[in-house]
Amino acid sequence: PTIEEAAEFCRDFKPTVFVAIGGGSVMDSAKAIMVKYENPEANLYRILGFGDLGLRKKMKFLIAIPTTSGTGSEVTPNAMLTITTRDPPQKLAISHSELVPDIAVLHTDFVKDMPPFLTMATGLDTLAHSAGAYVSTWGGPLNDALNIAAIKETLKYLPRAYKYGAKDLEAREKMLMATVIAGMGFGNTRVGIDHGLGHSMGKVFKMHHGFCVGLFLPYTVAYTSKISDRWKDLCPVFGVESKGKERKALLTELLQAIKDFIHSIDGAVCVKEVKNPSISKEEYMAKIDLLVKYAETDAVDLLAPRWMHEETYKKIYEYAWDGRDIDF
Repeated sequence: PTIEEAAEFCRDFKPTVFVAIGGGSVMDSAKAIMVKYENPEANLYRILGFGDLGLRKKMKFLIAIPTTSGTGSEVTPNAMLTITTRDPPQKLAISHSELVPDIAVLHTDFVKDMPPFLTMATGLDTLAHSAGAYVSTWGGPLNDALNIAAIKETLKYLPRAYKYGAKDLEAREKMLMATVIAGMGFGNTRVGIDHGLGHSMGKVFKMHHGFCVGLFLPYTVAYTSKISDRWKDLCPVFGVESKGKERKALLTELLQAIKDFIHSIDGAVCVKEVKNPSISKEEYMAKIDLLVKYAETDAVDLLAPRWMHEETYKKIYEYAWDGRDIDF
């Protein structure tokens, strides 16, 4: 069913509490359904944090219970929807303070049995949220502390959660919390350009969201490094010694450390490494213009710290085919 169909069902049923049990898609859908249920005239294409949505009049509580450790939707004002009337479908980002769930329930019983790929992909979403938000120019002392903490927890516990699954409940619990910490960190700043790039890639090639944004994280750090030195704070977090090194060499070492971590949990850092689905260079290049079109119109990149336009999107996508370092 569509968001509108679900909202119409709610108008007949008249619920006063929503309980969203699932991953990011479930929690985000619940937020959108709540909007259309309480405010049928609301335009989901125009919800970007301004004005009054008029929620919590019919609904008393939105309760979020995540079954993955990645999106952070249980604590953020954001929701990612899919425009199914377009071919291929396109991501739609909405954001408003009234979309923050009233209650978040975090328990390892809901996440402990995630399969390895889902553990890896959703965990990379957490890493991209926190690292991408940190290297943006929207940080501050509180948000910086949250994002750095989330990165540290992810680097420490995601490999364990990926390797041992339900046998390591400590790692599962820590990744639940890392996701929440990252959610509060990026939810009060902004995500990196990896999200606009990844949203487009995920829909055009039917790939997992977290896997895609993880793939584009190194390109985000490199592209943003041209206008800010905030990336230097990530060096000690990733175990990179910065003393006595020139800027270019230090950045190269940090980018390699990020790539090495992603590879260590079987993620990809360039498109030709992707195994499922297998994408040929010809197919990828043939769809680059569509990738650019979807990324360029993605709301998450409206406030990118470094200006993005059609040519830069296309260049980044071209470089991402075989993992070339950003040099522009």
